[in-house]
Amino acid sequence: MKNVNPRKYAALTAESIESLRHKITSTLLSDFADIIEGMSKDDVYEFVCECEARARTIGVESDRAVFEFVCLTLAIGDEFEKSPDFIEFVGDYDGTVDDAIEYMSDNFSARTDE
Repeated sequence: MKNVNPRKYAALTAESIESLRHKITSTLLSDFADIIEGMSKDDVYEFVCECEARARTIGVESDRAVFEFVCLTLAIGDEFEKSPDFIEFVGDYDGTVDDAIEYMSDNFSARTDE
């Protein structure tokens, strides 16, 4: 990133993050309405912001992995990334945190009580 003004780069990064948060919010509202039933648009946006921030703290980088992290949070529960099972899985996974999140999302089957 030669000759890039750090302030301009930070502003672009913040703008990109904001854009991602709005895209994920819109997707949840349109495609996952049954899961987020009862949540207002503002509540969904706040939830997405909280998940995105948590995802970044564990090393999630790609937009897709952030989206998958949000979906896993909806499916598994808040702060699932702090569970010993998740920590062990990521530690044993041969790839990046993004890869591990995407693998989990692709292979997740919701548990149901019978």
